[in-house]
Amino acid sequence: MFYLSVRNRGSIFKYDMRSGTSEPFLTGSLDYGSATITADEKWMLALSRDLTTRGGQLLRASLSGGLPEQFGDWHGTFAQVACAPIGSKICVLSEVADGKQVVTRIDPLQGRQEVLASLAVTEQYVSVALSPDGSELASVEESHDSFRIVNLKTGDARMIRPDGPQNRLQFPAWSPDGQRVFMAAFQEILDMDRQGRSRVIFDVRSWLGTPLPSPDGKHLAFTNSVGESNVSLLEHF
Repeated sequence: MFYLSVRNRGSIFKYDMRSGTSEPFLTGSLDYGSATITADEKWMLALSRDLTTRGGQLLRASLSGGLPEQFGDWHGTFAQVACAPIGSKICVLSEVADGKQVVTRIDPLQGRQEVLASLAVTEQYVSVALSPDGSELASVEESHDSFRIVNLKTGDARMIRPDGPQNRLQFPAWSPDGQRVFMAAFQEILDMDRQGRSRVIFDVRSWLGTPLPSPDGKHLAFTNSVGESNVSLLEHF
């Protein structure tokens, strides 16, 4: 399993679930962000930003080892990469800039391909998840009360508003069969169908994010933000 850790800058680590140990995979002077694994499990595709020039880089790194290689750039205020594990097995780059979200097909060896969709957005941060067969993209603007499912063959988008008083949606994730969408909603994790019928499957009194179902659909990983406070006692001041 791979995960992103952010301390001053983002780094990607490889976690061994059997031993419970982690080791650096992509780290150094660059600020790493979104990452995904290609369907053939040969490459990790990742986004980085140079903290000096602020330039965005599209990188590939062999899972068998070796240094990452740049095979393109990304632009805008926010971007994500995603790959489909089955079906078309495509990989996409989502970029947000100047009130638009542009979704482009990418190839780890050939770089940018064709634009698949272009959508008007009002937020700088737009989270996406590619359906398992690669035919659709779930797209949610941060803290909105609805999200879109985009048909990547036609570029058409359908707006879905989950039932219930949800207005802080973030971070979509598809079920392995592509029939349901998991969504973080600040202090809740939602499980919903394609019509927006939803139920809360987990809630706490702190921020939740980045749900990720296991390939067999039996487990769900997610981020839980935990705050910490310390008290100091001063004497003779």
